[in-house]
Amino acid sequence: VEIQLTHNNNIGGVQYSVGGNFTYVRNRVVYIDEVPGLPDYQRAEGYPIGSFALYQANGIFKSLEEISNYPHVSGTVPGDIRLVDTNGDKVINNKDQVRIDKTNVPRIIYGINLGASYRNFDMTMLWQGQAQAAQYVLLESGSTGNFFASDVADRWSPQNPTGNWPRVADKMYTSLSGNAYPNTFWLRNTDFIRLKNVEIGYNLPATLVSKAKLGGVRVYANGFNILTLTNSANKNIDPEGDQQTATFYPQQRTLNLGVNVRF
Repeated sequence: VEIQLTHNNNIGGVQYSVGGNFTYVRNRVVYIDEVPGLPDYQRAEGYPIGSFALYQANGIFKSLEEISNYPHVSGTVPGDIRLVDTNGDKVINNKDQVRIDKTNVPRIIYGINLGASYRNFDMTMLWQGQAQAAQYVLLESGSTGNFFASDVADRWSPQNPTGNWPRVADKMYTSLSGNAYPNTFWLRNTDFIRLKNVEIGYNLPATLVSKAKLGGVRVYANGFNILTLTNSANKNIDPEGDQQTATFYPQQRTLNLGVNVRF
């Protein structure tokens, strides 16, 4: 489904335009030759192409007592992610993974265009965004990379036993604990709306410009990627990124001042 609308009007000498576009795209697997006996909650049929099959995260183990009273994988210690025993067999294994009804390809993409002019002033603005998307992000760590400082601040440790992030470990993505099992703790909602660009301009009066024997002079200021509103978990990454390790090149914020001169 794709919709595009534009409205133009003039009120009290102010000319303005408002436009928008909206796209909704959904796909699903109709048939795929899957393993016989696969539980319904793991089957790819009926879900988007490329959907995630993940263990369900249910907080952080804070103590050895919690671990002993809850199903866990071998090697689990305080500070590891608690995984849900989906099928209730008291064992955490691949039968506990659950199919997620999202991928890193957004179902919804939209944009809003705004423009206005009054006398010698003009302004344009573009907002863009996406919705119903998710990205699995498990950063490199330890000997191969660094943690974000904001994540480390809330990690479990003997000194911070109430922390809500997993303990620090070398190479989190290959750890033998439950932290490295592909789970929803690392799945981020990447819905966002971004002020992609905005520009404000002023055309010098014709009487002033003509004295300099010029055709026109416009002074302007503009910016790109000014503001991004998204889930707080994405404050350190670009929600448009599509790599698990978040090593993609981020969007750059750019500010410009300029003058256009016509002869």
